[in-house]
Parts: sequence; C-alpha cells; structure tokens
Amino acid sequence: MAAKPTGHCSILHRGHLFLAAWIFLIATLSGVSANNATKSRRVLLMLTRPEKPFAFTMEEGGKTVVTGFVKDLMQELSDILNTDVQIQLMPEGSQDIQTTDMLNRLEQRKTDLIGPLEITFVNERVVDFTKPILTSGIVPVVKIPAAAAGDGRYNYSWLPLPSEIFIILKPFCAGVWLVTLLCFVAVSLFLYVINRFNPRERRYENEIFGGYDDDFGLAGSFLFAFSCLVWQGYPRAPRSISGRILTAFWWIFIVIFLMCYTAKLVFYLNQFPVGTARGNLATTGQASSDESLEDLMKEGYTFGVVKNSPTYYFFRQSRVPAYEKVWSLMKDAPNKSFVETPDDGYKKTMDGNFVFLTNSLSADYMTQREPCNLMTVGGLLTSQGIGLAVSTGSPLGNKLSEAILELKESGTIHKLYRKWWIDTGSCPGKAAAVGVAGISAAVRPLELSEFGGAYILLIIGAVLAAIALLLEILFARRQKKKATIVKKPEDTVIVETPAETAKV
Repeated sequence: MAAKPTGHCSILHRGHLFLAAWIFLIATLSGVSANNATKSRRVLLMLTRPEKPFAFTMEEGGKTVVTGFVKDLMQELSDILNTDVQIQLMPEGSQDIQTTDMLNRLEQRKTDLIGPLEITFVNERVVDFTKPILTSGIVPVVKIPAAAAGDGRYNYSWLPLPSEIFIILKPFCAGVWLVTLLCFVAVSLFLYVINRFNPRERRYENEIFGGYDDDFGLAGSFLFAFSCLVWQGYPRAPRSISGRILTAFWWIFIVIFLMCYTAKLVFYLNQFPVGTARGNLATTGQASSDESLEDLMKEGYTFGVVKNSPTYYFFRQSRVPAYEKVWSLMKDAPNKSFVETPDDGYKKTMDGNFVFLTNSLSADYMTQREPCNLMTVGGLLTSQGIGLAVSTGSPLGNKLSEAILELKESGTIHKLYRKWWIDTGSCPGKAAAVGVAGISAAVRPLELSEFGGAYILLIIGAVLAAIALLLEILFARRQKKKATIVKKPEDTVIVETPAETAKV
C-alpha cells in the first residue's frame, strides 16, 4: 500500500503553492506597472535645422536616420526627464527662412521645442530659451595659403610615417633643413682646411702612434661645428685669424637659426585642436579681435556672411568702427559678399581671397574637415550662447535648463562636443587660429628664401675667412724668407728658425 502523506508534508505542499502564486502575482503587477510607465512617457516633438554636426541624415541599415550632436544631446536629456524626443529636420533652404518657420511653429504650439539657436534679443522676445548649451561667436574663416596647405615641403607627407611624428621638423621646410645640413658639412670641412694649411694652428707629434696630431683634424672639426650648433662647449678654439672669423660667423648663424626654430616650434606645440583653443564650452568668450579684421582688409580680402543670418544683422547694426568698415565693404558688393547658406560661404572661401564671417561652432567643424585648407583668424568677435527654445511660459523650459546644467556639471556636454567636433576631425595638428598680419607666414614653416639672409651671412664669413687664410699663408712664407740669413765673407748660409731669431 502507498503511504499516505502526513500532515506536515501537506502543509509544506500548500506553502509552496502559496509562495509560487505570490511570486507570479508580483511579477504580473511589475510588468503591468512597467508597461504603464513606458506608455506614460511623454513624446516631445523637436524641430532643428539640418546642419553638420548638429543634425544631419545618414543611411543606417537601409534606413535614413537622423544623427549628430543634437540627437545625442536629446537622448541624454530624455533620460533625465523621462521623455521621448522625436527630432524632425526642417526642409533645405536659407537659414533665415528655416529659423522663421521654426519660431512660427513654436508660437502656434505645433512643436514642443526648437534649436539649437543663438540666444539673441530678437529671438528672446518671442520664445523662452534654456540655459546655454555651448558658447559661440562670430569668427573670420579664410583659406590657408596653398604652400602651407598641401605642399609636401611643409607637411612632410612624403615621409613614410604619420606627419604628426615630425612636428619637430615643422618650423622649417625641408629645403631649409637640407641646406643647413650642407652648411654644417661645409663649415666643418673648411675648418679642417684652415687647420691643415694655416701655419698658426697647433700641430704636435703623436708619441704613441707616430706622425702628427692637431686640435682640428677632420673628426675634431666636425665635432667642433656640431658642439657649436647645439650650444655645447668644446675644449679648444681656432688660433688663427681665419679660423676665428669662420667660427664667429658660424656662431651668428647658429643664433639666428635657433631663434627662428624656437619661435616656430613654440607656435606649433602651443596649438590645440580648433575649437578647444577658443573655449567654446566656456561661459564667456574671448575679447574681440578688431585688429584681425583690419589686417584682412589691408590684405585685400573680400568679406561675406550668410544673408539675413544673426551675423548679417550684427554687422548691419554694429557701431564699432572696424565692423562698420566691414559692413560697408559687404554692402557695396552684395553679389560677392552675401550667400544663401553656410556651405556657399565655405565654397567661396576655398576659392581664395574671401573671408567668411560665421559662428565659431560651424567654423570649428569645417576647418577640421577635408581638404584641410581652411583656418580661423583671431579670436571671437562676439560671444553668445546657443540654447534650446520653448514656447513662452512653458514649464518645459525650466526642466530642460536644470537637465542641461546637470549634463554640464557631469562633463557629458563636453564629451559630446569632443565627439562631434574634435574626435571626428580629419586634420590633426593643423594650425589653430592666428590673429596677426601676414597669415601665410604664421601658419607655415620658414621657406628657403625667407631664411636666405642667414645663409648669405655665413657665405660672407666664409669668404672673409678664405681671404684671411690666404693672407696668413703669404705672411708666413714671407717670415720664413726673412729667417734665412746669408753671412759674408765666409759664404756660409745659416738657417735660423723664427724661435731662434726671437732669442737673438
């Protein structure tokens, strides 16, 4: 017979069933709660302009998707606000029309938020802005001189290694380095010749190996010239006048060479990727660079802006003398100066002799893209924040501002900026912004023609040393003849050395 279950086992069995039912109920309620929470997430509609790297489309898995800085930023904000964001790009067109259309839709409550937009007085009157996400401003963009942009003499692209490794060579073009090396060899050989034929140089007998040694043999001459080149001491110096003349001019050449090299190397080493150098994430921008515009005007550049953009209205309304001059130049040639889109402005800049005045965020992105022939000049002419806009009085604005501050303090916005502006750049090590006259001289190494004065000085020194060597040889021969004394009437010829003559 089968054994009947005891009372203890029956109670245990009922307890297991009760526990299993309780776990199933909790799991069911949790799933329903999570599903309700998902369904309760608010979906925000956002309008933005199609502009790299803020927002643009790309093919992904056979579908066209929106990507860029705005998408990553809104993903972070939606996680904080427990919302979903649907990003919609405005149709292609001029910035003025796109911005006006976005503001109208926001006023009509057809969208929840728009941006990023410049926080200006005009826009502030019709919408509410969040706290600034980034800091921007107006900056001039010009084309890098052709010689510095792609010539292998300057970027050392002909070397079989990444060009960044050869930053220590960038102060001078390849021609300067080659000619300087030839000068080093020539000076060393000339010192050897002076020591070999000038009677005033030391020559002493080698007691171990026999023959004669001197202070400036072939090896000694090269070592002396090299020690001078690297500013190191050498135990001896030339005794002859010709040797000292050559050494003096060699020292002068080295001082000029090292001064130019140090100045240019400091310029390259102090560079930052374009964008970080101006501090776009800072709360305040740099001081205006009126001098940069004055320099560009003196060099005959044509200035241009996007028509009806914030930059356009800034120059039209400005009362700063330098900016008034720029506006006057643009107003006198509207067909050449005013463009419809930023892309048109950059295309005209690449053609040369054109200064495109645009916001620094756009400039920082474009100057780091192929073909790497654009650069910014000077600092920011203005400083203004870039933020999101919501309807006037909307409580969404305060929530977004708090979330933006949280992302700033955590460094998330800085990481997103680096991701889309710097890390994706195609022009590593390219020159940062400069603000001096003669742009081409500031962004490229010294050419052979520009360093030619130092070589001419060294040639003059070599010529003077050769003349001095010739005179010293002739003088020594004349002294040698005087040392021969003919005595009469014995007709005995007594040859005395110069040392014995001195004793007499």
